[in-house]
Amino acid sequence: MNPTITKTRTVELRETIREKDHGFSKFLSRLEKSAGSFCQVLERSPIGFLVGFSVLYFSASVTLAYWKLMWFDELGTYHIAALPSAAAIWSTLASGTGPMPPSFYLLTRFSQRWLGPSHLAIRFPELIGFLAASLCLFHFIRRRTSALYGLVGMLAFWITAAYPYAYEARPYGLVLGFCGLALVCWQAASEHVRRSWVLLGLFAACAGAVGSHYGAVMLVFPLALGELVRSISRRKVDWPVWLAFCGAGLPLLVFLPLLRTSISPYGLAMWSRPKPNSLLDCYSELLSITGHPLAAILCALAVWRAVRARGILTGRLSRLSSMPLWEIAAAIGLLLLPVVGLLQAVLVTGQITPRYVLPLVMGFGILAALLAYENLRDDAVGGLLIAVLLLAGWGSHVRWEYGRIRLEGDRVQAFYRAAAQQPGGLPIVIDDGNRFFQLAHYTPAEFSSRLFYLVNTDAAREYSGTDSAVLCLLGYSRFLPLNLRPAYPFLRTGRPFLLYASSKGWLLPVLRSEGAKIELVGMTGRDELYRIEPNPQHFPF
Repeated sequence: MNPTITKTRTVELRETIREKDHGFSKFLSRLEKSAGSFCQVLERSPIGFLVGFSVLYFSASVTLAYWKLMWFDELGTYHIAALPSAAAIWSTLASGTGPMPPSFYLLTRFSQRWLGPSHLAIRFPELIGFLAASLCLFHFIRRRTSALYGLVGMLAFWITAAYPYAYEARPYGLVLGFCGLALVCWQAASEHVRRSWVLLGLFAACAGAVGSHYGAVMLVFPLALGELVRSISRRKVDWPVWLAFCGAGLPLLVFLPLLRTSISPYGLAMWSRPKPNSLLDCYSELLSITGHPLAAILCALAVWRAVRARGILTGRLSRLSSMPLWEIAAAIGLLLLPVVGLLQAVLVTGQITPRYVLPLVMGFGILAALLAYENLRDDAVGGLLIAVLLLAGWGSHVRWEYGRIRLEGDRVQAFYRAAAQQPGGLPIVIDDGNRFFQLAHYTPAEFSSRLFYLVNTDAAREYSGTDSAVLCLLGYSRFLPLNLRPAYPFLRTGRPFLLYASSKGWLLPVLRSEGAKIELVGMTGRDELYRIEPNPQHFPF
């Protein structure tokens, strides 16, 4: 080939590459300029964006709250809150039925009176509590970073396993809301902003958290840890702040007569007893759901930073933390709540479950946003990319939750159809206390009167490892018309009945071992419906 032609083609190829690089560089410049402009608008007018996200949150959460069937604990909330008076609620809690403070049930009662009896009404306080936690988290992070990373922290909070508690009639959404308020007030108190009001707010937030759930007294730990670091840094103790933390003790004093009964009646085999793997369970259950969105974020950022590292665009990143050390300590304290919860379970309550230490996810949101900001503060595109992927992760979570809720509703309908098709109007025994409570509530009254639950605490402990549901049902039966029957007398009659059996139930294995006549007559998904003819000669067993 002619050397002159070869040289000409080489020059042309270099010019083409140079033009492409220049075009790509212009595209990246425009992209970063647009992202920067968007972030400036977000920084100047965050309220409009927060209103938009609040509408998005309510649109999804209200839909889920409306369609989701109440489960065992929520039904307990529903029935206790429906008692005729505050005195009746106090008396019921004093008898050992219901583990939460009466203020929680009274708030739920007010919500139902205001909005009418519905799924949405009973869950409305939690919907507001979770939204308040989100907005407080945004404000707390934005004060030290920017509005964009306040949004990142809020969305990181949304993708954790805390989100389902936004539409559950239990006090955990309220606890998160009061935790967020306490963080914002404590931050403002450290800056001496409207000092008297924020100290009063801090006191009220601590009291409100414990007034929603006794276990929320653990929130004092991360706040106290942060304030201790602040005191050491300043070489001065801020006594008004420490006094404000005492608000957490006020509900404990007011409800002292109810404290012992709130933790003692749950049986010899309480399912939430502390175990060697309790700490791991807390972290894995509350944070494992974030794995896929975070993996997507890491991959996307790796690609973006690789493109950006070509030298076309440059920017220095600050290595100094924008958040005071004491606020970082408080966030770490939130992440350490499972350790505090385990100590409390071993020394006092004998109970720990991930939802008892739910505010740890707020520490996750704070530290995730801070880490992103410290590495990407000059990279608007990278920050927006994180926010978009987190929002997509939350959307995927909402979609999954909606599918799960529909399956739960379909299961109840499938049971009703299968049982109604059986002739003879036989009694229907539900061998799982959680399902019995739910089915007795959601099936028609003329049908639910045929539903029975057979009580045998020894068998429940042997086959399912816990007797908590049995003892709770016995407590609710003091003021609810639940068809609970001792197992021995019921089976000794020899009368045929239908059995709705679950994989964890104790009755079917016992009936098989005692020679009962068992016939499979229907299927409802993973569960089975049997016609049983017990052999009375083999009972008691």
